[in-house]
Amino acid sequence: MRACWHITGASRGLGKALAEYVLGQEDTLVYGYARHQSVFHERYVHRDTDLSDLATLESFQFDKDITCEQIVLVNNAGTLGQIAFTGNIDFDQMTSAYHTNILAVHALSNAFIRAYHQVEAKKVIINITSGAAQNAYAGWSIYCATKAAMDMLTKCLRAEMAGVANPFYTYAIAPGIMDTEMQAVIRQADETQFPRKEKFIELHATGKLIPVEQVAQAYFQFVEHCNGTEEPIQKIAL
Repeated sequence: MRACWHITGASRGLGKALAEYVLGQEDTLVYGYARHQSVFHERYVHRDTDLSDLATLESFQFDKDITCEQIVLVNNAGTLGQIAFTGNIDFDQMTSAYHTNILAVHALSNAFIRAYHQVEAKKVIINITSGAAQNAYAGWSIYCATKAAMDMLTKCLRAEMAGVANPFYTYAIAPGIMDTEMQAVIRQADETQFPRKEKFIELHATGKLIPVEQVAQAYFQFVEHCNGTEEPIQKIAL
């Protein structure tokens, strides 16, 4: 097999679009990790996975019985979390979002490197970050904090690969503002808990949200051509 992709959150949004785009290429295999299956293909392997569950993260292992020229992990699964000012956030919602957005990313990266560190292949870890990692939004403390942590984790992984033979290429790449279910949630938020709500309503009304299929293709092309020398924190250029 030429390429094997592991994609979290593969049941919808960017994860589903990316899985389908990869499967549209010759000689590819996709493992999808999500609580529900919505991709069906002879080269797609679904793993029923709840990344907010601590026991799942603790015992997580990747399939070692694959032979590919390229092995890719895309930590795509994520949640906006509760949109609310700090002081009004439900603790269970907070912990669930942190588990999904950053603990799962760290745990799966750890398992991925452990599983494939001796494999001679092009090995790539892509973390789906956001401009919210660098820009503070009132009401988005969960999302901003976990994406900022993702960026720093990516930088640490890059530092750990210095001098390693056949290293893992590690990147955190922001996709821009996509047309996903998350955007619909944002547009329905309580404006007293998210003062910038009107901006996102306008983006939708003026057709400025990017189709996920277009973003998926851009991620695929980035992986195909990256060589590990690019800056670890990136934004998709469309």
